[in-house]
Amino acid sequence: MIFNPDALRRIRRAKGLSQSALGARVGRSVAAVSRWESRVNAPDLSVIDSLATALGVDFMELTTRSSRQAVAA
Repeated sequence: MIFNPDALRRIRRAKGLSQSALGARVGRSVAAVSRWESRVNAPDLSVIDSLATALGVDFMELTTRSSRQAVAA
């Protein structure tokens, strides 16, 4: 499983949340959310779970399976 920063950005925007608001919901800074979405850093699994809960989506919505990427390519 690989964290998908594009999914995080897309879902966050669809929910009408700013990076700051999402960060507040998961106890992280706006800078942390920005780094995740910019592919500078990736959150650990527990944070991905918190992000999914805060966004009201399944954990898998924020991840990509490498085998799924290979099939799509």
